[in-house]
Amino acid sequence: MAQMELYRLSGNSDLLKQTENAIHFFLADDGLTITGSAGIREIWTNDQDGEGHLGETCATAYQMRVYESLLRLTGDSKYGDLMERTALNGLFGAQSPDGDKIRYYTPFEGEREYYHVEYMCCPGNYRRIISELPGMVFYTTKNGISVNLYTNSSVQTELPNGTKLQLQQKTNYPGSGKIEISVTPEKEMDFAVLLRVPAWAENAGIKINGNNWEGEIKAGSFVSIQRKWSANDKIELDFPMEFRFVKGRKRNSGKVALMRGPVIYGLNLEKNQDATVNGKRTYNDLRRILIDPATLTGPVSDNSVRPNGTAAFIKAWREEYSGKADLKHEFELKLTEFPDPGSQFIYFKIPDYSIEVDDELIEPIGGSIEMN
Repeated sequence: MAQMELYRLSGNSDLLKQTENAIHFFLADDGLTITGSAGIREIWTNDQDGEGHLGETCATAYQMRVYESLLRLTGDSKYGDLMERTALNGLFGAQSPDGDKIRYYTPFEGEREYYHVEYMCCPGNYRRIISELPGMVFYTTKNGISVNLYTNSSVQTELPNGTKLQLQQKTNYPGSGKIEISVTPEKEMDFAVLLRVPAWAENAGIKINGNNWEGEIKAGSFVSIQRKWSANDKIELDFPMEFRFVKGRKRNSGKVALMRGPVIYGLNLEKNQDATVNGKRTYNDLRRILIDPATLTGPVSDNSVRPNGTAAFIKAWREEYSGKADLKHEFELKLTEFPDPGSQFIYFKIPDYSIEVDDELIEPIGGSIEMN
């Protein structure tokens, strides 16, 4: 459990400023891919190429560590959002579902390969960062405790005045957006519980002991609930988890990726035996398909990737859309969560791009970071 300082460092903070500016450049200039990974062949790239040697596992692990350090130094929920996106997609996609094999790279287009040896840096770094993840869930603050990542978990700690405190999360997030947090101080006490509300979670709801919390709930921030807490008080978080079609960038311009909460959905060819283009079911042929957002159904339960996992179904056409409203759909696709080892691509064409939304984690080009 780490200390999270919810203020910008005073005094000589040039290194912090430089690091934040570097992250801003990374987000604004397309260095980050939608899966949370970055870099081709261990080199900076911003063309959004999703094939081949994308997202070295060591780099993904160190991205997590940098985000976590910046979260503790600044208290900016943006870094928690980045940690969540990266862990649930790029990081977890780097291992086989049984945990036995690890990848050097995890592309989002084309076949993925497991690394053939165990003694190189990526397998070791993957296991190291997985062991560090529990320390990225809860943080103590100057006047209470913060919840950064949402998962079944519990922590026992002390408040700054020495009062013992236990927090417990019960949830199947990201399968659903419902999270229950039990707050149990050893005695009744006034302190703050901070909850990260992801940038995608517009219209989130919070209840305290069954009653709606009346404070401001802003997506993309930590919500601070300051009150007198008693043993077994309950917080209920409800994040809306509607599907959204996220706009592709650079090489993926003119296409969208399907997301629900922090999770991306992709196409596994082996789970879509009926999907063909001109009688072919290869990766390159299926890149030509056009999906129909109006036919999207789900989420449905799918345990093929992880326990309590989800999938979605959507209908599609084999050829370019003719513009006819009565054009018959040629097949239905099953899309699974990105860590599916057989997932081969995540970006699709659609008939009407008015429904696409920007990626919440990407910052405006030319924007600046306010420095105090």
